Amino acid sequence: IAQLLASSIRMRHHRFCVSEWLPQAERTKTKEKDVRPRRGWEKILVGPGLGGWTVRQLVELVGSKDLKLQEAALGALAALAKDTTNVASALARPSTDRERNDFSCFKGDVHLMLNPASPLTSILNLAKSRSPDVQIAACLCAAHVLRALPRHQQDESSTRIVMNTVNRMIASPLSPADDLGQVTLSQRTRTCFVLYHLVADDASLCQAAFDRGCLAQLVGLVTVLPLPPTPPSLIAEAESLAPGSGTGQGGGTAGAGATGSTSTSSTPPLLPVLLAGLAHPSPGVRYAACQCVRAMSRAVAVLKTNIVDSGLGVGVWRRADGKDAGEGDKRVLGAGLAVVCNLVNDFSPLRSVLLDDGLVERLVEILGYDEPGLRVSALWAIKNLLYRSSLELKRRVMREVGWGRILGFLEDADVGIREQALNVLRNVTESERDIELVYVEVAEDVLLDRVADALKSSNDDIVLQVSLNTCRDRDIN
Repeated sequence: IAQLLASSIRMRHHRFCVSEWLPQAERTKTKEKDVRPRRGWEKILVGPGLGGWTVRQLVELVGSKDLKLQEAALGALAALAKDTTNVASALARPSTDRERNDFSCFKGDVHLMLNPASPLTSILNLAKSRSPDVQIAACLCAAHVLRALPRHQQDESSTRIVMNTVNRMIASPLSPADDLGQVTLSQRTRTCFVLYHLVADDASLCQAAFDRGCLAQLVGLVTVLPLPPTPPSLIAEAESLAPGSGTGQGGGTAGAGATGSTSTSSTPPLLPVLLAGLAHPSPGVRYAACQCVRAMSRAVAVLKTNIVDSGLGVGVWRRADGKDAGEGDKRVLGAGLAVVCNLVNDFSPLRSVLLDDGLVERLVEILGYDEPGLRVSALWAIKNLLYRSSLELKRRVMREVGWGRILGFLEDADVGIREQALNVLRNVTESERDIELVYVEVAEDVLLDRVADALKSSNDDIVLQVSLNTCRDRDIN
């Protein structure tokens, strides 16, 4: 049952229903307890305040001596605690005397819940288990608990335990067999996902992980794994298309050290590995490589040097331009488009390179796809391409995209498409000459009708964008 919970609970509503569930006998007991009068300061110790009946039973199973049962219970607790503050808070705080007295009758001696220490402390202790699978399950459970807690309740020592365990398991020697105490490649893979769940979208935790050497361990791991060689055609093309061609991969590695970026300064170098990953036959590896390049391309210095010199920018573009056989996977295409959005910013040396290589034509093609996410990414790239661009480039891009298509996107059912269409118009109208171009191409009454409809939208982002457009036009006029 614990394994079933761990593998099947994926939605917030499911987590709430399972954590709130009570067996029939306990529902009767709960109703009888509620009849007893309480003083105003007393809390009713049932429901989500203690994590619920299911959580208490799983916490009890975590104390089992059976390693497989421990692993399954930890996985179920991780599934319930993910993004669920009530469950995470119950697991993170020590139990009180009253709670130990109230719930000691559930199944006799519930030793973990009767322990004055918090269940999270007991879970973190299992990060030192002799079984790597239990260690990984304990760290995953702790990661979900810590991320679901409010910021002021997150314990730095707990995150440090998880990060140290991740480092130890990644750095441990590989074992071809699933021997107890030895770490296999599959277990290392799961350990990397634990770190992802712990630090994703949190700048302070990412910095803490970097300070503890997690990035160096990951770079060391990815560079020792077997990857197919980078196709010579991709290297030659990157060198020929990149501004200041001839630097190649060596220039990219040297530039990484010069910039001092935490994303590229580790040794052994990551950039050649990412370039090889972009040409990997597995869509998952190509997708992950695109995501890594996307994160690195957010830094202006890295974008201007390492990504250009190493050929990563052109390599990612090949994932999105439709000229590679790898374009069939839409997830890889979406990840590649997300990188292209950064590569066409006004400060990027690759903007002119990609324009000459059919960027606008490819984005127009993607705008005709059925997937709203891909169309949003294409509009996002067009928006960045138009920002601080010349009037000639704006005229060319909008002629290729079509003014009527952009106006049609303003009425699209997808909120993200409507918002990005407004952003495109906003970046087109950056000067008085730009605004004149709009009024030449679009009838004034049609444009004003679209603006009026957008102002009536229930979405705050759409109202904000159309308001900024209106204010800009008024300031210029």
